[in-house]
Amino acid sequence: MATICTHLIDSNVNLPSQYSLIYKDECTACFDNDKCGNGIDVCLSCFNGGCSNDLMNHSNTHFIKTKHLLSLNIKKNLKTSDENEPAAKITKLEISEQDDEKMEKKYETIVRIKCHECGLLDESIQLPDKVEKSKSLVLSSLSANKKSQVQSWAPSITDCEHMSKIEFKSAESIEKNNKMCFSCEKTENLWMCLECGNVGCGRKQYDGSGGNNHAISHYEQTGHKASVKLGTIEPNGKADVYCYICDENRTDPFLSGHLKNLGIILEDQTKTEKGMSELELEQNLKFDFSMVSEDGKDLKPVCGKGLTGISNLGNSCYMSSVLQCVFSIPAFIERYTKGYEYHNLSCNTLLPASCLTCQLYKLCDGLNSGHYASVPGGFNRLGLSVYGIKPRMFKDVIGKDSDLFSQMGQQDAGEFFTYMLKSIDHSENILNNSSNNPTSVFDFYVEEKLQCTSCMNVSYSKQISSLVSLPLKSNNLDPGSETLSVTLEECFDKYSENELIEGYNCPTCKSPQSVLKSTKFASFPKILAVHLKRYEFVNWVPTKI
Repeated sequence: MATICTHLIDSNVNLPSQYSLIYKDECTACFDNDKCGNGIDVCLSCFNGGCSNDLMNHSNTHFIKTKHLLSLNIKKNLKTSDENEPAAKITKLEISEQDDEKMEKKYETIVRIKCHECGLLDESIQLPDKVEKSKSLVLSSLSANKKSQVQSWAPSITDCEHMSKIEFKSAESIEKNNKMCFSCEKTENLWMCLECGNVGCGRKQYDGSGGNNHAISHYEQTGHKASVKLGTIEPNGKADVYCYICDENRTDPFLSGHLKNLGIILEDQTKTEKGMSELELEQNLKFDFSMVSEDGKDLKPVCGKGLTGISNLGNSCYMSSVLQCVFSIPAFIERYTKGYEYHNLSCNTLLPASCLTCQLYKLCDGLNSGHYASVPGGFNRLGLSVYGIKPRMFKDVIGKDSDLFSQMGQQDAGEFFTYMLKSIDHSENILNNSSNNPTSVFDFYVEEKLQCTSCMNVSYSKQISSLVSLPLKSNNLDPGSETLSVTLEECFDKYSENELIEGYNCPTCKSPQSVLKSTKFASFPKILAVHLKRYEFVNWVPTKI
């Protein structure tokens, strides 16, 4: 460990702001995390996170590319347990996100300043003020992954007309202790009325937890329009604000003034409680799957190359199913295995987390290397019990331009498949790599035929596609049964049969006519992706078959 470093003063160290993305819990170029090997090196110039293990050492790759000298090494070691009880038999496969506070109790965090020229620095070295402050801010800030989770779960919250109509009523209740509900002894989930300063506890939950409804009772008694959740107020004006008239979470453009009337200075506030989006995130990430098949047989855990699972990110099954299928295809494996190191060094994007191609390389390694999978009770190459990967960075970069896929709602796998292929195709074209574009294995042409029933004139058109959507034949539903029996051949027959369309403007007849429309394959792909249409219109209402 180095005791002298001449680069501390001259290095380009930056201070992260509240908007900075700090990748401190997982490498941006692979799925190694702060509990693996030598931990994660967080660059103190751009806050990229890189693994420092001997196998890949993406931290060093980042240094070679950027010449950013200083980083903060974060390593978490599992604390030795005093209990020697045997592990309980695993009967359920849990795909969940553990609470950060519980996780911190299990691990000891060791941090060191690292110079890429001198190595890890001894703790005795006096750090310059800027380096010390940067280190402190990196450790105290939310990680980029956590910020992404909260942001994607957050609903689209807008302001409303009622915020501008809030009138300050009285200052009497401000003198009371605002750390406790005025009507009971609850000290958590407290909401302060923006009109009079009354503090009331939140709503009672279905399981008996939560508050005693005193905040909403105050609204029912007084008609005061809105309240703010104490502990969620940030100096930048963000806070959980609820409008009782709209019965929705709202933003308050006038929050600073409203709080000032109550004797609270916005700039002096510090967030101390989880907001509604963070609480919703925790609930939605708790999934629990029985390790028993439908016929009652035990499922046998497997691991190895190509047998790595994808952990639930919250309503992300549509994405996981598509990724598992796509990265089992040789064309994708070959494309995103070869040239991994070269791309990391030559990539024009500073941070791998912001580059789709970097994240595709990362995904391919995560799913097919076997490094991130171990059977229950076993260990992977890093000495950890790992049951899958969490491709949050991929989801962020693939969904950044999509209102659908940037959020955490349930989505259609077929829609995501076509959206992902278009995104990859665009990325490959930018890299001038069209000859090695793996998405081409799905490409085929469909031919559409239109025949006028009056003049019998025929027109043809072709278009390229990567997915065929087949209709289900709902008339095969057995009477009195909920089971639909249909063959794939029947679905293709229905797909290619003639369809009568009314009101088509025939170019020959020069008037609206009935036409017969049919769709055929003009060419075939190397791999055919099939999507089943599980909805049909009944009385103009989409109904699931």
